[in-house]
Amino acid sequence: LLQRRVLLAPLRFGAGIKGKIVDSWGYGLPVVTTPVGAEGMMTTDAIASDDWGGLIVSNEDEFVEAAVNLYTTKELWEYSQNRSIELLNTLFNKEQNLQVIDEALNDAMMNLGQRRKR
Repeated sequence: LLQRRVLLAPLRFGAGIKGKIVDSWGYGLPVVTTPVGAEGMMTTDAIASDDWGGLIVSNEDEFVEAAVNLYTTKELWEYSQNRSIELLNTLFNKEQNLQVIDEALNDAMMNLGQRRKR
């Protein structure tokens, strides 16, 4: 991925976190995807699909145009790259996620007897 400039993810179905997109953002690659691909991958402060870590489009013609545009327009690519890194750090913050896992494990251990009775 380090030798690439844009990830194309024309997802038509799926749910939850899209690993391809998260991995791409981790390498600083903006993404062109569909609304399905972007689903669950935005913060509440995102005011529009262009406030995302790439471009979100709904049909094949728009997809091709967006891919070329993101690849060739330096300002758009830089903005999308920066936004993708911001989203990655906000949505998938390691410290916050590790804290949630740690709390869940501690709760499970504290209530182990009750859990085993279920």
